[in-house]
Amino acid sequence: MARPTRRRDPFRDGQTTAVTVVEQGAVELSYDYSRLPEEERAAVQRAARVIKPLLRRTAEDIFVIGGELAHVKARLPHGRYTEWLGAEFGLSERMAQHFVNVRERLGPKSEKFSVLPPSTLYMLAAPSTPDAAIAQVEAHLAREGRVTVRTVQHVIAAAKAQSIPEMLDEADLRLSAYNAEQAAVRRLERALTDAILLLSGPSARDWAQLFGDGDEAGELARVRDEALALREAVRRRLASSP
Repeated sequence: MARPTRRRDPFRDGQTTAVTVVEQGAVELSYDYSRLPEEERAAVQRAARVIKPLLRRTAEDIFVIGGELAHVKARLPHGRYTEWLGAEFGLSERMAQHFVNVRERLGPKSEKFSVLPPSTLYMLAAPSTPDAAIAQVEAHLAREGRVTVRTVQHVIAAAKAQSIPEMLDEADLRLSAYNAEQAAVRRLERALTDAILLLSGPSARDWAQLFGDGDEAGELARVRDEALALREAVRRRLASSP
């Protein structure tokens, strides 16, 4: 029996490419390392200088990968695209969509956002993240040059909370318009019913006595039939409403 192949999770498995000494030397560190014990300081700084270029390289790669995946997704049927992802990269469609989201939502500003770690990119590029949150994070990066994951989470949560009243207002407007339309249709149905009653019964007999079987009597019947047809159309409209 064939051994199962391990599916690589790019959101869990980091890159292992070495960072050169030149790259390490060019890395600007932000943490106050004087707060650390002297015997630990050098090792922690070295780790930061190794990690930072790798994170940036990974972020830049995500934008490239997302663009390529979006291109292939547009060319292949859904089932074939999913099959290709699994066979070629061990990726599920859900995992691949994270890359595509980053490219589509953040691609025009990839140079600014490539300083962010992958998990933050996926969070920002998620379909549920309001555009206002992306704009705020971009402004924060322009001012500070960096942003923490906690800050991004706070910005997204605040933007979502602010958008909820707007969504409710739109829903209320749609509901109000729907209710007004339904009320108008019901008024029309009642008016047509009243007209049909007036054109039937005693009124019809009075009409027949006055005009006999002439053209005038036929005209009354035609008006009544038209009112019946109109009322039927109105009732169909009411029945088809959700």
